[in-house]
Order: sequence, then C-alpha cells, then structure tokens
Amino acid sequence: MRSLGSIIVTISGISLSLGKKENQLDEILIRNFQAEFFNNDCKIYCDKCKAKHNATKMPRIVQVPEVLVITLKRFEYDPNVFNFVKIDREIFYEEKEFGLPLQVSSVTVQMELFAVIVCIL
Repeated sequence: MRSLGSIIVTISGISLSLGKKENQLDEILIRNFQAEFFNNDCKIYCDKCKAKHNATKMPRIVQVPEVLVITLKRFEYDPNVFNFVKIDREIFYEEKEFGLPLQVSSVTVQMELFAVIVCIL
C-alpha cells in the first residue's frame, strides 16, 4: 500500500451525525471518526500522477484546540415524509472527566467540559 500523503486541516469545531441508537457521546465520536475507504468505482484522483487510486480517509484530532465545539446533528432525512425529522433522545456524556477516545485523537486528551447548550424546538 502506498501513501499519497496526508492533509491536515485546522478546526475548532466538529459536527457529528447521530446514529440510529447511540446515546453516548464517546460512541458518537468513535463512529464519526471511522476510516472511510475509497475503492472500485469511488477512487480518488491524484493530480500528481494523473491516475485514480484506492484511498483511505482517516479523520483524527492531531492537536486539540483550546476550545473545541462539538455540535450534534439532531436531524435526519425521512423519505416517508419527504422532510427532515428531529432525533429526539437524550445523549449522555461525562461531565467531570470528559476525554476524547483514542480512536478519535492521536494523543490521550482529558478536557474540561465548560458548557452544554440544549436547543429545544
């Protein structure tokens, strides 16, 4: 397997989509940071060699910003009603010792939870 390189993007916030049954923030983080494989009909084009190659997208938090904003996408498209519907369930998280799972961050990180905003619509 050959590496075509890495791209590092600086962000201070992440948006996470909710799964069907997950109710723990660490589970949601892990699922959203899973490797994504591009192969067969969905290869990535390389500008350097002008060819398509198999690739893996592996998101990781390399350096944690001073303030990390995590937004939960609480709406999903429902084809039965041709509209977005709210995912209305509680999400649980650690208040005292909030940490990023190793599957998400390349370093062990313990963070202080500063605030939680709940939007009720």
